Amino acid sequence: FFVSACGVEHRLPFEVRGVLLEWTAMASAREAYAELARRFKRMYHFEHALSMVSYDQYVWMPPKGLEARSASKAELEVLLHELITDPALANLLKEAKGSTPGEEGNLREMR
Repeated sequence: FFVSACGVEHRLPFEVRGVLLEWTAMASAREAYAELARRFKRMYHFEHALSMVSYDQYVWMPPKGLEARSASKAELEVLLHELITDPALANLLKEAKGSTPGEEGNLREMR
């Protein structure tokens, strides 16, 4: 059964229920892909910031800036590590399915 927007319970024939479950699974896989894309974009931003801090540390850092640069770099590395090792990421990778060849390629790279 399902509950309509007005709160009425409806029973579905078996065939319709199977299609509904399949549709729900497909929607869930697309949502998982969208969440993965969001998370990996965020990880990319942290990696980019780390590269900028590293460049700054080696090229432009003022003489007394080592402590601040090192602390900034360490904090970014911790945040990136937390994102990569999050158990939810593994679950999303198992659940996600791409809807285009490009998305499937992205998933291969993410895995």
